[in-house]
Amino acid sequence: MAGLTTLYLEANYADLKSIQFDNYIEAKIGLNTVSSDSLRNLNVSTDQLKMVTKLGVKMHNDFYYSLSGEFTTQFLNNYKANTMTLKSSFMSPAKLFIGLGVDYKKADKKKGYNLSVLLTPLTYKMSYLYDNVNLNTSSYGIDKGKHFGHELGSKLTSSLTWKFSDQIQWKSNYYYYTDFTYTDTDWENTLDMSLSRNLTASIYLHLKMDDRLDRDPGESLIQMQELFSFGLAYRL
Repeated sequence: MAGLTTLYLEANYADLKSIQFDNYIEAKIGLNTVSSDSLRNLNVSTDQLKMVTKLGVKMHNDFYYSLSGEFTTQFLNNYKANTMTLKSSFMSPAKLFIGLGVDYKKADKKKGYNLSVLLTPLTYKMSYLYDNVNLNTSSYGIDKGKHFGHELGSKLTSSLTWKFSDQIQWKSNYYYYTDFTYTDTDWENTLDMSLSRNLTASIYLHLKMDDRLDRDPGESLIQMQELFSFGLAYRL
């Protein structure tokens, strides 16, 4: 048995001339039963809180000078299977990105897509661990005994929403960050399908990699999550 709850809120502003201001908050919590874990009946499969803000000033055509910020963390305690070894918890870790760069934005209502590709070659990243005892601080660029870590790097972010028809829509979000010693990347894809007015289906694929994190022997560098859901929708 598995369950997933998602809350997505956005507030955007555009003066149709030179200023665009985009903001969103996304919260996800997913739980599933695990028969192989002798210590707990439920496993945290998805746990994410993300807040993103982006201010753009038009440079030329579809290009904007951009100042962006992104904050991510999680809500729940998450443990390795059959142990009390903590993998993550609220504000452990938490990441804050602040970047200056150029944003390419393109929308076509006729074809149904909305694309943004943001390159911030100058990006400040702050990492925070509230629990710096049970978690390995070096995996997050934080010195032993400290809570904060700071670094400069470069970041590429893209978001795409493509409505192929009234029944099918694809959403994709990708980011790639590096300080030129390690790579942190994340790619989410969601395909939503309306089977009827009240029946829906969704396919979700999430790929994630951070080659600085500690891994168990034989554990893959790339983490992958796949979900297929089928349910009911209420439409006004």
